[in-house]
Order: sequence, then C-alpha cells, then structure tokens
Amino acid sequence: MKTARNPIISTISTISIISTISIISIFPTGCTDHRLDGMVDDKVYLLNYDMQHIDVYNFGEYTSSVVVCKSGIGTATADVELEINQDLIIRYNNFLGTTYQMLPANCYSLSETKFHLAKDDVRKVMTITYHTGAMAELADRNNYVLPFQMKVSQGIEVDPDRQILLIQPTFIEPLIFFPQSAIPAAMPVSAANPNTQYSFTTAITYRNLIDPFVWDVNFQIEPGPAALLDAYNAAQSIQYTLLPAEAYSFDASQWTIAKGRTIKDLPVHFYKKQLVDGEGKYLFGNYALPVQMSSVSVWGIDAARSTMLFLTPFYPSPFDANAWEVLEWNSDITMDEQNASSTLTPDGMLRGTGWRSKQIQPLPLLPYYFVFDMLTPKTITQINIHFPTSEGNTGRGNLRHGTFQISSDNENWTEIAFWDRGTNDSPRIHASPIALENQVQARYLKFEITRAINYASGNFNDGGSALMDVQRLEVIGFE
Repeated sequence: MKTARNPIISTISTISIISTISIISIFPTGCTDHRLDGMVDDKVYLLNYDMQHIDVYNFGEYTSSVVVCKSGIGTATADVELEINQDLIIRYNNFLGTTYQMLPANCYSLSETKFHLAKDDVRKVMTITYHTGAMAELADRNNYVLPFQMKVSQGIEVDPDRQILLIQPTFIEPLIFFPQSAIPAAMPVSAANPNTQYSFTTAITYRNLIDPFVWDVNFQIEPGPAALLDAYNAAQSIQYTLLPAEAYSFDASQWTIAKGRTIKDLPVHFYKKQLVDGEGKYLFGNYALPVQMSSVSVWGIDAARSTMLFLTPFYPSPFDANAWEVLEWNSDITMDEQNASSTLTPDGMLRGTGWRSKQIQPLPLLPYYFVFDMLTPKTITQINIHFPTSEGNTGRGNLRHGTFQISSDNENWTEIAFWDRGTNDSPRIHASPIALENQVQARYLKFEITRAINYASGNFNDGGSALMDVQRLEVIGFE
C-alpha cells in the first residue's frame, strides 16, 4: 500500500537520479531505466470486507467508517462508489442459513458515497451515522445488516476478494452494572486486624474512549433491599443473616469511573468488633450485605445487574501455629535409633509436616500426649485433626478417641473436648468443636490420645501400644 512519501526514500531517489545523469553524460549511448522494477500497478480495495460486526452504542447518534484504499505505484486515478446492494444479504443468508434483514433507512445515514481518488490518494472514508433512537424501536435490532458493494471506474485494478462489505451493527445500551451477583467475603477474627477490607467491581457496557462520548461516570451505591437476601436464602442450603449497618461502610469518594476507564474496584470495610454481644462475646454466623446501584450521572443502570450480595461468614479462623512450641510428649518416631533422623516429630503437627509414633518395640503405653505452648492466651472454638493422605504412611491415623485440655499455668488442666472417631479410619479430618461454655482463654493446650483403633501390642484394658500418624492439628479460635 502506498503511504505518504518517505523523506529517506526521496533522498535515495534524488541520489539515484543524479547518478543516472552522470552515467548518461559519460556514456551517451541509450540504457534501460530500471527505477520501476518491482513496483506493482495501482489497486483499489476495501480496508474491511466480508462480514464485519460493529458495536453501536445507544448514544442517540453513533458513527463508524468504511475505508476505501488505493495501493501501488501511484500513477492511476479512480472513481469509486459505495452502493447499497440488498442482494448481498439474500446471498449471504442462503449460503449460511442466517436470517439477516436490511437495516431500515431511518436507522442510518451516509456521508458522500461517491468520491475520486487522485494519483497520490491512498484512502477515502465514508461515514455511517446510526440513529440509535430508531434502532431501539426495532423488534430484533441485532438481526440487521448494511450491505455495501464497491464499484470502481475502468482503468484501475480492483481486488476481487475485497469489494464487498456487510456490516452487522450490534445494538448496546450504555449502562452501568455489577459484573458479579454474589461475592464470598469471609471475615476471619484477628486481634491484629479487627477490620477487614474487600473490594467489588462495577463496570460500564461501553468503551469510555470514543470522542465525543467520554465522561467521568459518577454513581451512587446504597444498601440493597432485604428481599434480595430473602430470595438468595430461598435458593441456598445455607441461610444468611442481614449484616448490621454499623458493621460495614463504603468509601463514597471512590464512586467514579474515570474518563477512559470501563471498570472500577470499590472498597467496602467490615468491622468485626461491631459483631459482639453485651458480654463481649463474638456474634458468629453467616452474614450478608445486599448492595444496589441507585443512580448514575450518564445514561442508565442495567436493571438485571443492578444488585449484588456480599456473603460475609463471620467465624474464627485457624491460628498460625508455626511459632508454637512443644513442651512435653511421650512418643515419636525419633525415639528409635534407626529413625532418629525422621522429620515426623511432634512439632510437625503444628507445621503440617506430620508426627508419627514410636515404631519399634518396646512401644510406650497409651495414652500418648503432647503439651503445646501457644505463647499467648487464646480462645479455642474448634480443633481439626488432619491425618495423612498417603497410603504409605503406617496406620494412616489409627487414632480412636482422646481429649483436648487447656491450662493457663501448665499445671492445672481443664478438659474442653472429648473426641471420638469410632472404628472408621477412612476420614482424613476429624473436627472437634469446643462447646461455648469451654471457650475460655488459655495459653497451653494438651492433646491426648487415649485409645487406638488397632493395637500393635496389648489392648485397651491394659493401655496397649499402637502405631499412629497425625499430619496436622488445626486449631481455630481468636485472641
């Protein structure tokens, strides 16, 4: 394709001409001019051709362009006409089985459809103006086509594959909306972080880049209707409770989608300290916050996507036990000289790398026990015992029942839970919820295994010995 004349090429051409004149001066006999070798004849074609899909936004009027190009040596002119040809739609439908119709005349207007390309011209542009108010009245407004056929005067080559264009305008309402209808946003309890911040996204359906349709889109958000939560609960197995107004806040200064942008992430703050009863106990539960788009500065709101739900389950979270210490224990694999280098030690239960009991006779008698220093007082609400998943681990658990105890001084102990797996060793996790009356602060935790599913020696009546594995103790609660 020929473009504006390059100054570097112009300089080279000048040098070539001067050199040629010099050669002719020395050798007055005739010679062949090769300057046009490799150049191609002029050709006319459509920049875009075949079927083209164009987004047309309902701004009242919206424009797109059809571009005619001329490439080649630049020695020919052309008279071009872009003609509406409804037969193209019939042929397209017959070939592909579609049902497109001709876009009605009141839905668009065209700029000049006939133009002359001079020798130095490389392109001409026809503008299509879509009258979106009229398009909005169409019953099936995305099933229409504008069919163009390019006609060119004699004397210039036409690219046979690039002289037909069918434009299918896709009608789009310029709206603001929430891309997600529900967002999980858990609120773990943490003394170091009494508040939790999440973000949610709002977006617009149009490209905020097209002059003159470029704006700062300002909008308002407010709590949504309780009916939105009622409808969600009706369809779910988990029931959510409306989050109290004092337990969250928005940042209204962020409620703008800036010029050139199409989405905005918006913060919402949750205040966990507001979910506390008169006695200072956390009001744990499944909460939800309905949100709705209430107004927008330009165009409209997508009614079908104008609301969303924050699903904010409020429960204690697992402690980070990596720094906790193991103060006492009475069985682990490193007690065997042959296994002294094993990493399956009691502190592996805190870090997730696993513990394994002593494996070689003589084995200690049950109960097996472990005393953990949690470093600071904590309230425990649940303890999950995780067992190995690898078939190669001896016993794959083999724990039947035992106790969890707590202490503030590592001397006086209080049982907070008795756990019992029965004789089924298959489940890889056993959950031990702590009764509300036992959810009190303490610094030390004792894990005691009083009975096995299968014994390596002895039996339950005489204490017995067993081969056991625990992958991790997951301690859940709050400071």
